[in-house]
Amino acid sequence: VPLRSVVVADLELTINQTNSGMVCHNSPAIFSVVGTPNATVSYNVIIGGATQSYTYVIPESGTGTISTPNLVSGAGAVRFQVTQISFGSCGKALSGGAYNKNISVRARIDATLETITDPAYLCATNSVELKLSYTGGGGASAEITYTINGEVNTVIATSSPFNFNVQITDSVRNSGVQSGDIVVE
Repeated sequence: VPLRSVVVADLELTINQTNSGMVCHNSPAIFSVVGTPNATVSYNVIIGGATQSYTYVIPESGTGTISTPNLVSGAGAVRFQVTQISFGSCGKALSGGAYNKNISVRARIDATLETITDPAYLCATNSVELKLSYTGGGGASAEITYTINGEVNTVIATSSPFNFNVQITDSVRNSGVQSGDIVVE
C-alpha cells in the first residue's frame, strides 16, 4: 500500500515500506522508491522525538531504496516522514501528513544456550543436544542460525525453552573443532 503518490511539475514519487509490519531490533526500515530520475527526496527519521534529516537522489533508473539507520526497541516512537521532492530549481514541500509512516520495532531477543549432551564424549556422526531459552522478539517463535566449519544451518524454535540437535560430522571430528556460532534472529 503506497503511503501516497504525488505528481508536482513532472516530479513523481511513490514510496512503500518493503519490510512492512514490525522491523526487527537493530535493523533498518526499508522503503522502495519510484520517481523522477535524479530528483532529490528529503526525509526525516524521527526516533523518540529526535529528528534526523537525510536526502536521497533517485537513481537514473527511477527506482531505488531508502534504508533508515538501524532501529532499536525501547528508543521511543519511530516515524518516517518524506518532507520534499526537488529537481533543480523545481521542488515541492510535502506536508500535512503526506508520506508519514509509523514504524514498529520488534523487541530485542534475549537468549541463553545450554549444552544438554556432554560434548566431551562425542564421536563422529553423533549429535549434540542444545537447549535455547529466549524472551522478546515479539513472537512465539525464533529463527536459530548456526554455523559449524562454515556450514550454515537454520532451525525454527517454536517455544522457549526449545531443544534441538546439531549433527557432528567427520569434518568436525577430523578438524578437532567442536564449536560453532549460534545467532538468534
